Amino acid sequence: LGDVYKRQALAHADQATAQARQIGDASLEARALSQRGAILIRTGDYDGAQLGLETALDLATTADDAKTSAECLYRLGHCALAHQDYTAATRHYASALETYQTLHDRRGEINCRLMLGVVYRRQGRHEVASASYQQALIMAQDIGWKYGQADLLAHMGNHSLDLGDLEAATRFHRQALKMCQEIGDREGEALSLDSLGLVAYAEGKLDEARRRCDEALAIQRAIGYRRGEGYALTHLGQVLIDLG
Repeated sequence: LGDVYKRQALAHADQATAQARQIGDASLEARALSQRGAILIRTGDYDGAQLGLETALDLATTADDAKTSAECLYRLGHCALAHQDYTAATRHYASALETYQTLHDRRGEINCRLMLGVVYRRQGRHEVASASYQQALIMAQDIGWKYGQADLLAHMGNHSLDLGDLEAATRFHRQALKMCQEIGDREGEALSLDSLGLVAYAEGKLDEARRRCDEALAIQRAIGYRRGEGYALTHLGQVLIDLG
């Protein structure tokens, strides 16, 4: 999020929280706090996000708001993952998955299966990670959710790069790039370009790697995503060192 949008989004979430407290609506307060947590996660403030999300989860549970409870659990999984607490991350994502299944929320289920794949990948459980990604991709294709498909393809590309399968990594990231361009997902497009740059770098194709990273950096700056810009700059710097 750009700094201006971040401040506006946080202000809206805080206003909604205050109003919910004034009228005694625990479910609304939980939703507002959960949204605030999502914003903080996007900006990298995982500690601040976790505090608010834990409160939101308690409120949602008390209000018997299953959907908001699932959202809180899912986002708490992100916080645990950021702290490399894979046991807690697995517990949160699995609990969110169970709730989303009860609610017949297919997108929520897909997101949880994707993130469980990320946890398994971080743990080095590559076969389980691949199975989780593949199951989620099939579900996303079944419901025609292109954003979810693109996200999964990108993660599968990253996983393939980890395993040294550069051909598969290139294929997955190109598919993700094409889909992001079709649906107008500029952030996803930038991330796909950056990832293709990393694959090209691993292949020793430094000129292509530089071009891809330059393209990714331009988009990240255009959309004001500072964290994405930071990653693109880091990867571009890595390529330029080898070019020099």
